[in-house]
Amino acid sequence: MKYFTYHDYPVLPEFIKQEILEIVDSNPVVCEVLLPQIKENIDWSKNLGLPLSEVDKHTSNFLVYDVSENISNWISKNIPEKYKQININSIVNGTHLVPHIDEKRTRAVNYVIETGGSNVITSFYKVKKKYQHLEATTRTYIPRHKLTTIEKITIKKESWHSLAVQNIHDVRNIKIGKRRIILTLSID
Repeated sequence: MKYFTYHDYPVLPEFIKQEILEIVDSNPVVCEVLLPQIKENIDWSKNLGLPLSEVDKHTSNFLVYDVSENISNWISKNIPEKYKQININSIVNGTHLVPHIDEKRTRAVNYVIETGGSNVITSFYKVKKKYQHLEATTRTYIPRHKLTTIEKITIKKESWHSLAVQNIHDVRNIKIGKRRIILTLSID
């Protein structure tokens, strides 16, 4: 896998999908990832990115929920991956996630439950030569004018897939009023 690959794993049964939707619809958020970071920790003159607190008004919220024991048990029995964490991610209230690098994982094995619209695209990028002397770090967003697209994909609904999330990537074209809900396994 370079950046993206589909997996031939079992589809989620309807009762698991319903439980995931119930968790998203009825439980408090465990974590909202787009939180401003402490600016003293990053030397912005050497960083490729900008603070997450400066994203535009169309940037989606990225919400993280814990899974139930029932969901965790089903994953353990049916998905042949060595993961360190399972969560539900919900991307809402905007049209995109900005280009970024994930924190605390190198690969995400995901299952899309709701796509966020029919034209949602996940893209991977490389840094333009002019900016390669700068460091790309987590907890920042990387402006697209500093990047060149190297791969784009519209991920199929109800499909298992892997993303190389230590590479710069984003999600775009989320339809206003829609949400993108994903069951995600974090892999070291």
